[in-house]
This record gives sequence, structure tokens and C-alpha cells, in this order.
Amino acid sequence: LKAAVLCCATNDVRDYLKGVCISGQSIVSTDGRIMFKYDLDGINEQQYIIHNEYLKTLFKNLDKKATTVDFIKLDDGYYFISGNYKQFVALIDAKYPDVSRTIAMVERAILGSEGIKQIRLNHEYLLLVNKITKALKINKCDYPIFDFSTSTGTLIISYESCNAKMYLMPARTAY
Repeated sequence: LKAAVLCCATNDVRDYLKGVCISGQSIVSTDGRIMFKYDLDGINEQQYIIHNEYLKTLFKNLDKKATTVDFIKLDDGYYFISGNYKQFVALIDAKYPDVSRTIAMVERAILGSEGIKQIRLNHEYLLLVNKITKALKINKCDYPIFDFSTSTGTLIISYESCNAKMYLMPARTAY
């Protein structure tokens, strides 16, 4: 969840992009240019969009020794509960973008790619990759893996030791 919050939109008119989408299959966040996806083993079809500010508050107030956080529905709403800590969570009522088509298209293109032509990452993207690596609490020996599709212009950053992937969408160049 910490890694997903890093890829949420902050100043977007589309409120649902300011949140993290959680379903039984995955945790997904995007700002329209960067997408983070973490695959889960669950089978729950229900989908929730939680505003990133609620998640930031959770991380700030959560006991550092806490090992689990439950997201449950009680009579008056949805809550994060961990030990003695309980936090109300308002859900964003919107349909999150269908990212499955984008992911499938990009991953197929990478498999058929003729090789890397050119990749430019500005320092903000590199810092974000580092922050996500830390948020995922990956050992220092598990470096990010960069795969580039020449046909779609999309970069996928993945990690061997977990199910997380970050998708950097192609940038438009102003001439």
C-alpha cells in the first residue's frame, strides 16, 4: 500500500485517480502517466477505491509493531483496524480505469520487442523507483528490473522477489 500511494495522482480533477484501487486480485494506483500494480492471491471480485490521504494517515498512526491491518465494513462504514487502532475510511464512489487491457498490451509488446532503442528517465522517476523499492521493503540485493517495449514506448519496472510492477507510460515530446 505504501508503494501504491507513491503513484497516486495528487492534483487531478478525477478524484478516483487520487486513490488506491484494491480488489481481491490486485492493488493498483495511477496518476495517468505512471501505474503501480501489486498482484494479490485473493479471489474477491469486490473493488474499493480508497483516497490516498486515508492511507497516509493510516501509515502515520499505525503502531510500528503491527503486522496486519484489516479493512472491514462495520454498521456505520468501512474501517482500517489493527490491534487497538481503528480508522474510518470513506470510499471513493467511481469506476477505476480498466488497467488490465493496458497491462496485457504492454507485456505482449515487450515479449516481441526488437531490443532497447532509447530510454530517458528523469531524476524524479529514478527517485520514485527508489522510494517504491524501500516501501516494498525489498532486500538491497533485489534490484529493479527494467523492461522496455519499443512498439508501445512503455517501460515496466519489476522486482524478482515480489509481485509488484511499475508501468511508465510513454511521454509526449514537445517540439
